[in-house]
Amino acid sequence: MSVKCLREDRRHTGVRPLKTRETNREKHGFWEVLRAAARLCYNRAWEISANDEFVPWTKIMSDHSHDGREAGTAHAVEKYLVCPRSRHALVVREGAISCASCGFKGRIQDNIAVMSDGNQFSFFDDKVKLMRRGILDRGANWRISFERQVALLQRYFEPGQVILDVGCGPHLPYERPPGAFVIGLEPSGPSILDNRQVDLGVCGTAANIPLYAHSVDLAIAFYSIHHMVGRTVRENDEIVAKAFSELGRVIKPGGCLLVFEIAPWKMFAFLQRLLWNQVRRLLGVKLDMYFRSVKSMLELGRVAFPDAVLEVIDFKYPLFATFPPALSLPWLRIPKLFYPLEMRAYKWRSPVLSAKTSAPTLEGTHV
Repeated sequence: MSVKCLREDRRHTGVRPLKTRETNREKHGFWEVLRAAARLCYNRAWEISANDEFVPWTKIMSDHSHDGREAGTAHAVEKYLVCPRSRHALVVREGAISCASCGFKGRIQDNIAVMSDGNQFSFFDDKVKLMRRGILDRGANWRISFERQVALLQRYFEPGQVILDVGCGPHLPYERPPGAFVIGLEPSGPSILDNRQVDLGVCGTAANIPLYAHSVDLAIAFYSIHHMVGRTVRENDEIVAKAFSELGRVIKPGGCLLVFEIAPWKMFAFLQRLLWNQVRRLLGVKLDMYFRSVKSMLELGRVAFPDAVLEVIDFKYPLFATFPPALSLPWLRIPKLFYPLEMRAYKWRSPVLSAKTSAPTLEGTHV
């Protein structure tokens, strides 16, 4: 008699079924299935899709044909960009970008100014389609993360602006303002390769922004600050402090920095700082987020923009509204009640004339 039949017979007679090797194997099989399901969910969320084999993005770029814009890209590089090491002017010859001062070498590939190591892996290299779809679908994540934020951003657009989008990704969540020149700075090669909205795509990092001092009218960071991470909490702090210092260098007097970020609740922030190093050692580059408290953001801005006027904008949402907690997890929806993070915007406006003040003026707004 099979175990299945034996189990059915004992159920009818009220006798507890016997433990056999086969039933033990069934139990182990159940746990194996459960483990496999957990691994599948994990891979779906964080690893490369089975349908998209990862290849170095420099190989992707070299396979693309040029569309006749390379001369225009070379002109834009010489006009707007500087060496990320020495801050001196750059020269472009036959697609090669060089700095005579320090010997820096970059290149133009598929109309992208590559100002960093093209073989460097980014968390978002294999998530280009997912990120683009998350913006274009205009779903729940769009409504909570972008809809009112984009409406706020558009108030600061003006014709003729030079706009820097830090961590622009494969697709801008806003319409490029007419008459403006948009520079997209993105560490992920495949992401910036896929973005055809920016006027000049730059593969580089915010810790070494390759732009002239006081050359940007408006700088934007849409949820990119919490992705600026290293191997430890201390490295995270150093990287973000360097990025803010660079933003303070490139923004013009009278210019504006708009940072859209996710602020953790106090307990979440405490636990994150306590456990992040251990989790990073366990997950490696799969852990690419470190959420900054409002206090931390204010301190970063105080150092980078000591004379600026600061405005903090809160975006409130119904507690029982459900949404995916990240663009990379579109299949997971949770109520806002259980999401220990808040959507905020920080706006620093640099004074036209330098004024010695001890701290930036702070204004608070709820949207």
